[in-house]
Amino acid sequence: MKTTTLFASTLIGLFLAADVHAQSAAATAEQLFRDANALLAKGQTHDACTKFAESQKLDPQLGTLLNLATCHEKEGKAATAWSEFSELVDQAGRQQDKKRLTYGKRKVAELDSQLPHLQLRVPAGTAELRLDGVVLGEGAWSSLLPVDPGDHELAYSAPGKRPGSVHATAVRGSTAVLALPPLTDEPAAPRPVLVVLSPPVVLDLPPPLLPRAETHEGSPWRTAGFVVGGVGVVGVGIGATLGVLALGSKSTVTQDCNGNRCSSAGLSAASSAKSQATASTIGFVAGGVCAAAGLTLVLVGGRGGGTVGLAPATLTHGGGLATYGTF
Repeated sequence: MKTTTLFASTLIGLFLAADVHAQSAAATAEQLFRDANALLAKGQTHDACTKFAESQKLDPQLGTLLNLATCHEKEGKAATAWSEFSELVDQAGRQQDKKRLTYGKRKVAELDSQLPHLQLRVPAGTAELRLDGVVLGEGAWSSLLPVDPGDHELAYSAPGKRPGSVHATAVRGSTAVLALPPLTDEPAAPRPVLVVLSPPVVLDLPPPLLPRAETHEGSPWRTAGFVVGGVGVVGVGIGATLGVLALGSKSTVTQDCNGNRCSSAGLSAASSAKSQATASTIGFVAGGVCAAAGLTLVLVGGRGGGTVGLAPATLTHGGGLATYGTF
């Protein structure tokens, strides 16, 4: 029971709200109608027509439509008035208003002979056509278009084409055939251009500090061979030195030890002799390997020649030394 009452109350509320809105629109339309008549009496035809049109939009009435059509006729908009009188004839016939029906038919026939018309020739491929900013459907493009006397603008466009526009002046009672020029192609998109924002950084390398006679001749392989070979010679020398020291420690062990019994000096000498002998062996082996590798690099690198030198390098954020050479 409560649900039914609530639903009925809601419907009543909606109807009342709609009725209040309709009454408000009708009241505003009535005021606009009166203002329009006052402006028309003062000779302000354009402003009067604007208010008649707004009144008709808010509350459509045959009387307002009749005044709107008459106002547009006085303003010189024959085609607009002809369209509105035609609508008056249609609505008056439905409402069986014989007086306004008869008057409307007479005005339609009277204005029909005064209407200027445009006959358009639209280029193939056109996608959209506007007459005074209003889109015309494709079905209207080939028909005689009734227009108001005066200046009009036709704007048209197509995909991949530059939009076009044509201005035409319509004269009362005339029919003009207007051929719209073909649209031109859109310009091709510009190709991207590589822009260098700053000049490239150039390394400034002055002449070498060392004279030509003091540069190192030979390939980098020979240079590396001499270096590795030198390391090998040093390693062999260290191994030999440690070997001599190990022999000295061994003699001390012989003097201070009797069998398995050794004094403290003998024990220390024995430990040193063992460490020195191990290090000597490592030095000899590593030195021999490096010496052999260095000799190989010298022999292989001796097949080519070149020059290696040093020179100061000046950079954007500092400097240093740069190597140069020919191989």
